[in-house]
Amino acid sequence: MLPQQKQAAALMQQAARLQSMYPMPPPLPAHHPLLAAGPPQQIEPILTGNLPPGFDTSTCRSVYVGNVHLQATEALLREFFSECWFG
Repeated sequence: MLPQQKQAAALMQQAARLQSMYPMPPPLPAHHPLLAAGPPQQIEPILTGNLPPGFDTSTCRSVYVGNVHLQATEALLREFFSECWFG
């Protein structure tokens, strides 16, 4: 058996072991509500987001930005968000 054939056979055995360890879930029935749901409905945007009534947005001075790449610098973020500044 050639080395490539041995490697292919070993990969097939590993795949079979993984499939036996993590079996596929059964398929959803055709009448399942998630399958019958149509496309999501369009929602009108709320200009104030989820702020409470009477909240004074002119006093806002910060924003939380998550899931930022580790190499993003403060200067880069300031430059990016400077284009979004409304004040």
